[in-house]
Amino acid sequence: MTTATIHPAEVAAGIAAKTLTGITLKGPADMVDAPLHTQLPLLQPAPHFITNIRIERDSYGSGGVAQMTVTYDLNFRYMHSLASSAGLGGVFDALLKAVSVLYIFFAENDSIAFTGGEAVDLQIASIGEFGDVPAPNGTMCWGFDLAARVTELIN
Repeated sequence: MTTATIHPAEVAAGIAAKTLTGITLKGPADMVDAPLHTQLPLLQPAPHFITNIRIERDSYGSGGVAQMTVTYDLNFRYMHSLASSAGLGGVFDALLKAVSVLYIFFAENDSIAFTGGEAVDLQIASIGEFGDVPAPNGTMCWGFDLAARVTELIN
């Protein structure tokens, strides 16, 4: 019987436990359904939170003995307030600055330790289009989706 598994919940909690300058960061356990203006800007799991799961066997063996490399994307939604006195140009400027802040965050936190293992690599895989994005309750915000690529070594 194998006990080896992937750890997306632990990796997501490890990311959420970090500090992100100027952006409220939430994990799956503490998502905000209806973000308040004071909670924005906000980065939290997107509805399609885990995608692109790929498992590669790196060695032979059975019963959980084989070495494996597992990659998957954790998808986050960045939400920014529509109520900006700076106008549309100011909102896009804020979104561009957020991309820079997020790049630095993922570059500085390129591996996440958690009980039972470590995500050996964490990086931005993609950033979606800027525009209207819905909060979980359907309220529209400005923002984008971000995919963080996670690589785990199993066994």
